[in-house]
Amino acid sequence: ASIEPNFHDLYLKFLDKVNSKSLNKEIVKATYENCK
Repeated sequence: ASIEPNFHDLYLKFLDKVNSKSLNKEIVKATYENCK
């Protein structure tokens, strides 16, 4: 995984531009579910 590109900054900028509370909510939910 360390050799794969990290696009977190790009994803966060995209979410800021989209400015969708429902999309942000679903992404946070999915992130927490995948961390378990």
